Amino acid sequence: MKKYQLSIINCQLSIAIVIALMTMTAACTSNSDAEQVEMTISATVGIDDETRAGQVLPGGYFDSGTQVGVFVTGQGNTADIKQNNVVYTSSGEMTAQKWIAPSRLVLTDQPWQAMAYFPYDGSPSFDVTNIPLTCPNDGTDIDNLYTSWKTNISKARPNVRFILQHIKAKIRVQTNVKFSTAYNEDVTHKPQWTAAAIEGTCYATSGHYNAQTGEIVTTGTNGLSSVIDEELTEAFGTHYAYTEWLVLPTASPGTLTIRLTIDGKPVKYSLDNIQLRSGLCTEVSLLLDEQSLRLSSQVLYADWESGGTTTTYDGDTGLMEPTNPNDN
Repeated sequence: MKKYQLSIINCQLSIAIVIALMTMTAACTSNSDAEQVEMTISATVGIDDETRAGQVLPGGYFDSGTQVGVFVTGQGNTADIKQNNVVYTSSGEMTAQKWIAPSRLVLTDQPWQAMAYFPYDGSPSFDVTNIPLTCPNDGTDIDNLYTSWKTNISKARPNVRFILQHIKAKIRVQTNVKFSTAYNEDVTHKPQWTAAAIEGTCYATSGHYNAQTGEIVTTGTNGLSSVIDEELTEAFGTHYAYTEWLVLPTASPGTLTIRLTIDGKPVKYSLDNIQLRSGLCTEVSLLLDEQSLRLSSQVLYADWESGGTTTTYDGDTGLMEPTNPNDN
C-alpha cells in the first residue's frame, strides 16, 4: 500500500514538473517573439547634389550621423502617442545605412502610424505643428523636410520607409548672355555677373509649417539678393551661369521680378501670375543680348531630384519689363 501511494506521488510530481517546464518554455518563446518584433525605419530624400540640406549624399541617402525626429501614434488617432519626437540617428552610409533610436519600440497587432521630419529639434518648446521657417539665403539655409503619415505599422509590418519631402520651393535663374562684336569689339571678353536679386508676391521668406500635414503659414516677405563674382561659362558662343534661392510658396499666385547686374549694368525681367510649389524648382532661363533681357525658353517646374520630370509653367509669361543693357 505504501509503495502504491509513493508511485502516485512520484507520478503527480513528474506531471507537475513537465507542466512547469512547458509553461516556462512558452513564456520564453513569447518574450523572444516580442523582442524581435520592433519598429525599424529607413529614411531617404530624393534630391540632387545641389541641395542646401548639407547632409544628403547622391541617391538620397543621408550622411552618417544625421538626425530626424519621429512620431508614432495609434492609427487615425494622433492623441494615442507611442513615440513622441524620438530622435533617430543614421549610422553608416548608402544602402548599408541603419537608423538607431535611444529606445526600442515593440509593436503589437494594433495598427499604428508614423511620420518623420528633418532637422531634429529636441528643445522643450518644440511643436511639430508649428515649426519656424526662415529663408535667409546667406549660406545658412535649412532645407526643411517632412513625410506624410505612414500607416498600418504592426507586428506584421514593422519596417517603415520614410521618403522625406521638401517644404520649401526653389527658384533657379539661368542667365545666358550673347553679345555681338558690334556691342563689344573684344571677342575674348567674358561677361561678369556681379549681382542678382528677386522680389515679388509669389513667395515669402518667413513663416511656419505643420510637419504632420505639410501646411505652410507665411508671415513675411523680403527681397532676396545674391552677391555673385564670377565669369559666365562659355558654350557655343553664349556665356551662361545660374543662381538660386530657397523660398516659401504663397497660397496664391503672385509676381516675380528678377534683377541682374552684368558687366556693371542693371537689367530686370518680371513675371506675373506665377505660382510656386513646395518641393518643386521653378526654372527661369533668360537671354541677355544688345536689345533686351527676355525669356530664352518656357518657365518650367522641375523636380529637385536628379532626372526628375518637368512641366511647363501655365501662368502668364507675357508681362515683360526689359531694360536695355546700355541703360543705367
